[in-house]
Amino acid sequence: MLYGQDVTVVGRTDDVTGTVTVEQGRLTAASVTVDMTTVTTDSSDRDDHFLSFLRTGQFPPRPSS
Repeated sequence: MLYGQDVTVVGRTDDVTGTVTVEQGRLTAASVTVDMTTVTTDSSDRDDHFLSFLRTGQFPPRPSS
C-alpha cells in the first residue's frame, strides 16, 4: 500500500556486493549485501517515503568485510 493505493513499484540500486562459495559444482554458501539507502524508483517523493519506512537513517549500511 502506498498513499492508500495498492501498487507495484520497482526500485533499483547498483550498490550490491556479495560472495558465493561453490564446491564440486554446487552452491554451498552465499552472502549478499544491498545498500538500501541508494534504492531509487521513478519518483523522488516515493524514494523519500521508502527510505523513511525502512528507517535507513536509524539502520545505516554496514561496511563490507
